[in-house]
Amino acid sequence: MSKLSLELSQKEDRDLNIDERKEKYRNCELICKKNWKHIITNHYYCMECLNEETDDKEKAHLQYGICKECSQPNTGNIICQLKASSTNGIIEWIPYNKFTNIKYVATGGFAKVYSANWIDGYIRGWDLETKNWKRKKQKKVALKELNDSSKDISKGFLNELETLVKLLELNPFIVPLYGISQHPDTKNFILVFKYIDNNFHNIQGFTPLKILESRLINICTSLVLIHLNNLVHRDLHISNILQDDKHTYISDFGLCRPANEINDQNIYGVLPYIAPEVLRRKPYTEKSDIYSLGVIINTLISGKLPFEDRLFDRFLIIEICRDGKRPEIRDEIPSILKDLIQKCWDKIPENRPTIEEIIEVLTSEELMYKFINLQLDLAALPSSSSSTKYKSRLLDLPYLSELEPMSTMQIATGTVIYSNIHIIAYCLFNLLKIYLNLYSDDLSALSKY
Repeated sequence: MSKLSLELSQKEDRDLNIDERKEKYRNCELICKKNWKHIITNHYYCMECLNEETDDKEKAHLQYGICKECSQPNTGNIICQLKASSTNGIIEWIPYNKFTNIKYVATGGFAKVYSANWIDGYIRGWDLETKNWKRKKQKKVALKELNDSSKDISKGFLNELETLVKLLELNPFIVPLYGISQHPDTKNFILVFKYIDNNFHNIQGFTPLKILESRLINICTSLVLIHLNNLVHRDLHISNILQDDKHTYISDFGLCRPANEINDQNIYGVLPYIAPEVLRRKPYTEKSDIYSLGVIINTLISGKLPFEDRLFDRFLIIEICRDGKRPEIRDEIPSILKDLIQKCWDKIPENRPTIEEIIEVLTSEELMYKFINLQLDLAALPSSSSSTKYKSRLLDLPYLSELEPMSTMQIATGTVIYSNIHIIAYCLFNLLKIYLNLYSDDLSALSKY
């Protein structure tokens, strides 16, 4: 093997990514001219030079070269600096040391969330005079640290992240994503979002009309923009809707799975909000979002989280799919809204209304009039983040045969097929045989008298 000196401070070598360096110096033992140290073959950069470098961008430049998409230092992952006009700039790589006052907020299904102050703040535009970015200084942000993302991030997850970035260009009611970072200790990747001091659950003292105007119509407006762009949210539930003083936002678009998940057959989410066809392992569609929206509408109007008194287990899944079980609707709800909610969670997806039809009902004069005179005693919704069952997670799905309607469900025993009534009779018959076997001696003794 020949020996070659590699000066990574020179542009032609520093700009190469790991694969390009590997190809260029495949049969060489590399030595850094500056420190005269052997370069570790699978790194293709000098560790001593890296430790001496103080600038974060130059460290990334030395380690990973230049990204061919954005001409900026790479991050060591195909997550780089994705363009997004929603922030009038770019979704950027943000060094972790740019965050201060980091505080734990909550733990979700696949991530931990923190609040922090971002020293530089997000990019607002380009300053022609200073030839530099204009920024919103000392911006409070939400840091979403993705569990188990340090080693690998799946292609599917990255595709969903790319979809989110594209959607931000079109929809002002999706929580803005400012950038990506990485925790220095865990090495997990972090999504940096606009921080929203959420008060969505606080509906105490609200009139039904105020809930309709300040919550439901805004949610539908966000969803109609998603569906108009042939996109599906996939994880709509009450905790993914945020409310600040001015706007209602939909969050976690398409990010309802672990970052390293590669099995598309796994179903993630919060059970009461997941459409029965999805539980039957069919694809998510716009109609699946409509089902989730129906549950959200009922949750807000009833002031009660769905299936609070139930375990979110296989038995509830069977009842939802096989028996058509749905959350309770309050008796006081006007029939026009009750009918809409029931149509939203119809077991047949094609029977569910479109988002445009839902908006038409919610903004109708008939419903507005009924809501003006409707009195409901609403308490603040309990925070769904306070219970693990209301967090997105991998569902333990029953066998498909268990989800079939009761009337057609049959059990085969040998060559005999037992219907439901036969199953009961068969079980009782076997219990009787067991009883007779256990007490046969006693019965024989009694027969002597």
